[in-house]
Amino acid sequence: ALWCCVSNCQFHVQLVIIALMTMTIFIRTRMAVDLLHADYFMGALFYTLIRLMTNGVAELSLTVSRLPVFYKQQAFYLYPAWAYSIPASILKTPFSLLESILWTSITYYAIGYTPEVERFFRQFLLLFAVHQASTSMCRFIASVFQTMVAATTFGSLTLVLMFLFGGFILPRP
Repeated sequence: ALWCCVSNCQFHVQLVIIALMTMTIFIRTRMAVDLLHADYFMGALFYTLIRLMTNGVAELSLTVSRLPVFYKQQAFYLYPAWAYSIPASILKTPFSLLESILWTSITYYAIGYTPEVERFFRQFLLLFAVHQASTSMCRFIASVFQTMVAATTFGSLTLVLMFLFGGFILPRP
């Protein structure tokens, strides 16, 4: 249990360092609100989404490693599927909240998004929802494919397709 706390602490330190590096790359010096500088804002948003979406890939290996125990207990009628999936989602919620608030609080004003507080909280809630959706999607993919090779292959393919058709890489004509 202690190693898990130390590992999560190290992960959050890495998150803060990456957020500081992102903040310095997309810093708001001399940026106006025009079409030229909008690409910088879109680049910062795209990097944030990529970081949050690929963060859920760790759930693939965790879920695949827990599946044999789950199916054994399900075969003995010990508990239904919702008794595993709902607590797993609830237990990951504080980590998603912490990651989203750390990332948003470090990068939002330094990148130069609008200074309104309500938009800050909107971005925080959207990043939290994206992180929850990413971890849930990876948990679903792992439960459907049930092997590490198939789950990581299909998970990577799903992420690439989401990035391609999400509107950043291939915009609407």
